[in-house]
Amino acid sequence: MKKAKAGHLRRLQLVKPFIGRILLGFTVMLVAIVIQLSFPKAVSYFVDTIAKESSTDWLLVPAILVFITFIVYCTVTALRFYLFESTGDMIVRRLRERLYSSIIRQEIGFFDTTKTGELTSRLTVDLDMLKDALSMNIAIMTRSFIVGIGGFVMIFGISPLLSVIVMFTLPITILLTKWLGRKVRLKSMALQESLSGSLHTAQESFSNIRIIQAFNQSKKAIKTYSAAAESVLEHSLENSKLMATFQGLSTFASFSTLLVMMIVAAVLISKGSMTIGELTSFILYAGMVSMSVNSISSLWGQWMRSYGATERVFELLDRVSKIQTYKEGMEIAQLQGKVEFDQLSFAYPGRQEKEVLSTFSLTIESGEKVALVGPSGAGKTTVVNLLLGFYEPHEGYIRFDGIDASSLDYRSIRESIAIVEQEPVLFSGTIAENIGYALSNPLDRLDEIEHAAEMANAHDFIVNFPKGYQTAVGEKGVQLSGGQKQRIAIARAVIKNPKILILDEATSALDSESELLVQDALNKLMYGRTTIIIAHRYSTIAQVDKLVVLNRGEVIQYGTHQTLIENEEGMYHKLMSNQMG
Repeated sequence: MKKAKAGHLRRLQLVKPFIGRILLGFTVMLVAIVIQLSFPKAVSYFVDTIAKESSTDWLLVPAILVFITFIVYCTVTALRFYLFESTGDMIVRRLRERLYSSIIRQEIGFFDTTKTGELTSRLTVDLDMLKDALSMNIAIMTRSFIVGIGGFVMIFGISPLLSVIVMFTLPITILLTKWLGRKVRLKSMALQESLSGSLHTAQESFSNIRIIQAFNQSKKAIKTYSAAAESVLEHSLENSKLMATFQGLSTFASFSTLLVMMIVAAVLISKGSMTIGELTSFILYAGMVSMSVNSISSLWGQWMRSYGATERVFELLDRVSKIQTYKEGMEIAQLQGKVEFDQLSFAYPGRQEKEVLSTFSLTIESGEKVALVGPSGAGKTTVVNLLLGFYEPHEGYIRFDGIDASSLDYRSIRESIAIVEQEPVLFSGTIAENIGYALSNPLDRLDEIEHAAEMANAHDFIVNFPKGYQTAVGEKGVQLSGGQKQRIAIARAVIKNPKILILDEATSALDSESELLVQDALNKLMYGRTTIIIAHRYSTIAQVDKLVVLNRGEVIQYGTHQTLIENEEGMYHKLMSNQMG
């Protein structure tokens, strides 16, 4: 109960920065409410005056006044709608930025275990639901509450007896609302989870459409998504049943009250205790009270349904990264390039029982080129992941220029590191934007981008495109060949001018022609930089200063290519014979 109350209060606190717009919205809403509450009185006056007057000369002035009043009412109603709806958009835009910032700062292990569809669902579905709850729903609930109170005061002034009859409906509706809110809050969490699950299923299918079609598994993909959609439907139907039950019971209570009220009103009119005009206005006011109570109940149900979305959003906003790579620490303007791994031990978060690195130690001097080789699963990529601060070692230390990485601001460390991967990641922008990704203002530095492309042997094929550097690469670079993507990734590393360069299987997926161009570009890039290479191909590692052979997370051989290949019993000789020969 306390948790739910805290959740309600925290949601309302999101409105605080926009309190000025909210108060203005409430002000114009009060004008509309006053006009709305005056309408039944006007109707009563018209009905009773028509019954008494034989001519219609008196109609002109009231008709003009009513017309002007309607114009004012429509104007303030439109203004109220705009103020609350636009404020909801502003709240969600602010919250969406905070949520995205919180997500993007989480550790890599969080993304390893969290579905992408779930995260995008929180940024879209959950926040849209929260927007409705924090803008129009609050406004309508407030208006309904004021109209309900005002309407009840008016009917009590017209007929206390009939007002008492109307009062019998309120406790029933309040009890139903309390029951509905408790039930809906519990089921809304499950509904939001199923929605994010279906979104993840669709997103995964779209991302892997080539594999789906290549293996003729479209039917299987449809079946999987249908199952996810069915789960969403089941939870939605449960919520719909709750709302339907509430609507049926509350409507029954309202109409039963109306029937009793009409019978009593007929008796009062027959005795002369009430006029037709008073009865008309009483019915209109009673309808306002009834509609207000039902509106509050319905909106309260929606407010409770948004509770699940809110909890999921706040859960992410409050989450603190387990790896404080964004913590304030000592900044280094430019690394010299010396890297030390001292007795590292590490296991991935989802596989704590399986140690990937065990007492791994290695010193790389500034400007030195070191290749990590070994069988699949030996721990080569894990070394790179730890170097980049994606994970923290369970034991041991990483030092940059002799300084423990845990005392440094990792943002400044990454400023001096660049990576070129086997399957380079490109964003769905232009070639220029991808090359200048590390620059704050790439469009103002096109000369540097072109120079980097020339260094990466990419300039010639880029200028042959009709739009040159403004060519869109498509999602994940689908418009480019493997060799072209690789050279753009190299150009991206060149323009960063890193002191430490990481090459992760950078040429393993290329044909021989592309490999020659890429290898030439890599040779230029490696010059004068500390370079860590993960590779199998002889052309990539033949000229490195050191070769480090890993197996099961440990260094088992160490030396130059020549000394290691001469050891015919060593693992490096076997790797060269089996994989490069």
